[in-house]
Amino acid sequence: MLTPAERESLRQFVGSATFTRGLAYARQGAVRRVRWTKDGACAFGEVQGGAPSPYGVTVIVRRTPSDRIVGIDAVCTCPVEINCKHAVA
Repeated sequence: MLTPAERESLRQFVGSATFTRGLAYARQGAVRRVRWTKDGACAFGEVQGGAPSPYGVTVIVRRTPSDRIVGIDAVCTCPVEINCKHAVA
């Protein structure tokens, strides 16, 4: 779960519209599977979008030594491909 400050950082990285749509996907239960690396820097998952099969998503979270989020790099199998609503979810 993200802190309010982390949520705001994520909103700034992907934009308000993408963030809002991704949050809605998460709240609707569209996240089918997620697995984080032990260090919490990378997540792999599946998110059900408009296609018959879920989209595959990989998210790398960049943080400062004090653990503040300073960026994300996300790729998805959806048509948008990078930093999309599925990655936010």
